Amino acid sequence: MRNFIATLLLCISLSPSHAKSFSYEELVLCAQKSPAVEVFERMSRYARELKLSAEGALYPSIELSYSGAWLDEKPTMTYHMPPPIGSASAPMATTRSFESQLSLRYRLFSGFAISSLIEKREWQRRVAELKVIDKKRSIVMRLSSLYAQARMLESLLHARTDALAAVEAALKKARALYDNGMLPPSGLYNIEAALYDTKAAVADTENELRKSLETLSYISGERVDGTRGGIELPEPKSAEQIYRYALKRRADIASLEATLKIDSADIKLAKSQYFPRIDLEAALKRRGGSPTLEGDGYSNPNRSYLGFRIDWNLYSGGRTMHMGEAARYRKLASVSALIDYRQRVESEIVKAFGDLETLKKRLESAKMRIRSQKEYYELTRGRFDNGLGSADELSRAIADLAQARAAKASIEASIEMQRALVWLMGGLKSFERALTKKKKRGKR
Repeated sequence: MRNFIATLLLCISLSPSHAKSFSYEELVLCAQKSPAVEVFERMSRYARELKLSAEGALYPSIELSYSGAWLDEKPTMTYHMPPPIGSASAPMATTRSFESQLSLRYRLFSGFAISSLIEKREWQRRVAELKVIDKKRSIVMRLSSLYAQARMLESLLHARTDALAAVEAALKKARALYDNGMLPPSGLYNIEAALYDTKAAVADTENELRKSLETLSYISGERVDGTRGGIELPEPKSAEQIYRYALKRRADIASLEATLKIDSADIKLAKSQYFPRIDLEAALKRRGGSPTLEGDGYSNPNRSYLGFRIDWNLYSGGRTMHMGEAARYRKLASVSALIDYRQRVESEIVKAFGDLETLKKRLESAKMRIRSQKEYYELTRGRFDNGLGSADELSRAIADLAQARAAKASIEASIEMQRALVWLMGGLKSFERALTKKKKRGKR
């Protein structure tokens, strides 16, 4: 309850009137309260109510009834006597009949059907709760991808804005050289064309960033106009570690394991048909010819009773046996599905971890490329300022430097996203612990 209130207050405080940019941690908290999660939370409540409903069969039921009837003819009985008396008729009841009953019924033995149904409903409730957790995990995975994309586009926009400033400075210098007859028209036109290309690239990046932030706003439920900070998570140690976390903490895996319990309960339910069902019933019952139920003058008004009933299906055409076999095969199918899913999760974790390591190596290459392109740009700019280099060379140098910076920003964003996905593959709890651990280290 405390966590819910804290999250709610945080999301309220982060409304558009209070903030425009959001950190990754803030968006993760708010996204977990989205309507998409509420759907699964309400389905979890639905499963809980079904379980409580099944538990009601453990208790006796009490029913009250009151009825009345008006007969078209008075009930009579005909007596056949030997001659000379012959036949004679006598009334047996009144034309009006009223009846009231307060009954208590209790199933003494159900062949373990009630306990098996309760067990099934309990595991269905557990599956519904796990689906809520897994839905949150999938939303955070999508949020991580969108946040990293927005971060990459912001860095790309910054790089292209710097490139635009460099092209404008180069154009200013080119015009001065052109006015002094030191630069041919083709050189000036070349830089002017590069200026328009760079402006178009900036506009395109701004548009892509707007679309990315709009999708991020939809996922998080907040009006996001920018990001604040990166996705700060510790480095996962190994794929084996993440897979161990997944087996312990992944809600989707636990859901499949709970499905086996549901199938086991179905087998017990099918086998319960082999046993008899014993019911006990007691009732306070009165009849009468008037609503006061004081009798009808012909029979006693008190009809109260105590009794029992035994029902036992001795033969049903093999229906019970086949229901049990069907439940058994469904459980075997669930076992195979669980084994396959675990193997698939392990494979995905290994591949994701490999992708993360590859991205780290690519980042080192991108850093060296920026260093090289920056040196080349400085050299080309100096040559151009001294009339030793062409405008075409300078335009290419500016574009190559901007592209190198954009590539580095893209790889850095991809690393942050991939690191978050790897932790999320180990389960939502593993991810939250890693996020909290990194945040505490940052404060120190």
